[in-house]
Amino acid sequence: VSEGQGVAARPGDQLWPAISGSVVVWADERDGNWDIYGRDLATGVEFPVTTAPGNQTAPAIGGSSVAWGDT
Repeated sequence: VSEGQGVAARPGDQLWPAISGSVVVWADERDGNWDIYGRDLATGVEFPVTTAPGNQTAPAIGGSSVAWGDT
């Protein structure tokens, strides 16, 4: 992550961050519904965890596993 750049510098709300090692995940409302995204802080690479229909919220991460609530 570059200096002055947030972990999730996107439009919409971002909530429920969780971190394990160098990976942080969060719920992101950038597309009008809640999805789960992640970022490897060591590489700066952001990635979608799930962008399924409906709302995915409250992620938790442990090692390489991510869990979330789905409504």
